[in-house]
Amino acid sequence: MTQRSEYSFNKAAQSPTPDTPHKKKRPAPLSVRVSDAEREWISKKAGKQSVNAFVRDRIFADRPASKTGANEKDIARLLSELGRSRIAASLRTLAESASIGALVLDEELDEELRLALKAVSEIRDAVLKALRS
Repeated sequence: MTQRSEYSFNKAAQSPTPDTPHKKKRPAPLSVRVSDAEREWISKKAGKQSVNAFVRDRIFADRPASKTGANEKDIARLLSELGRSRIAASLRTLAESASIGALVLDEELDEELRLALKAVSEIRDAVLKALRS
């Protein structure tokens, strides 16, 4: 009996359900054969970078930045805003208060939570804008 139920389970698990959309297959990876000496040269040139990242940087060096590439200045500004918002410290305080049962939702806390939510929303919008440019 065990074998039959396992078989039925395996068969059901392998067949796609009618509601499941078919995922597009990713293209096969690009493979290039290099000699041992070439591989060593690439590894040395890559330095701390992975060989994959190094090769991609070299291949696509002349290609214009992708639509999703945000520049370092925008990202630095967003990170600065995130640090000034004190969201992490506020969330840590809330978590600690909740863990000891001392979290009382009064008007002041409600307002702080709303301000934190607004700050997170603004940062999210800015990140999305930077990623679109």
